[in-house]
Amino acid sequence: MGWPQTWEGYVSHLSPLTKKDFDALLKTYRDARPSGDKQHLRRTDEIAKSKSPMMMYGVPVGKMFLEGSRRLLDAGISVHPCRERNDPRVVVEAYPALVARRWIENRSYKNDEKKKQTPALRSAREEIVRRLLSKDTQLFFGFDIHFCSDIAKDFIGDGTGDQLDALLCAIQAGWAYSQREHNYGIPTDCDRLEGWK
Repeated sequence: MGWPQTWEGYVSHLSPLTKKDFDALLKTYRDARPSGDKQHLRRTDEIAKSKSPMMMYGVPVGKMFLEGSRRLLDAGISVHPCRERNDPRVVVEAYPALVARRWIENRSYKNDEKKKQTPALRSAREEIVRRLLSKDTQLFFGFDIHFCSDIAKDFIGDGTGDQLDALLCAIQAGWAYSQREHNYGIPTDCDRLEGWK
């Protein structure tokens, strides 16, 4: 698409765009692509089984990227491994489903639409919470998690999964921090243009 070939460069290039402009830009690109080659994945998305960063609806990863990346750029912080700076403030990308899948595999545990928030999703959240409070977190991440039963009820009762996702992201951030002497746990051969989660 002719964008700059550095994270800082392409985020600066996209920052002035509105969500509508960004959506139109990606639509023009997708419309010119053959079927099956419209929503690209980063290598890390393939490994994590996450959505394309080009998605603007459903799971609007593209909108999240546009809004978040420009704020990170303006803050001047290190975005590891895409924009390494001499700044003690370091951001790593988190993907809560990676933590959740340790215990529920590919089962879903949340939905933003109230009418789609089923007992099966609640059961999956219950399993995640139960396992978070077990010795599993020490085994997988190197530290324990503690929270009271009222907070556990909040995590389980939130059908959107937003509260639970915040904790799962914090777990990833804590693990990455524990690996800070080892590239924050990020493989040394990862794509520094696209990032890693």
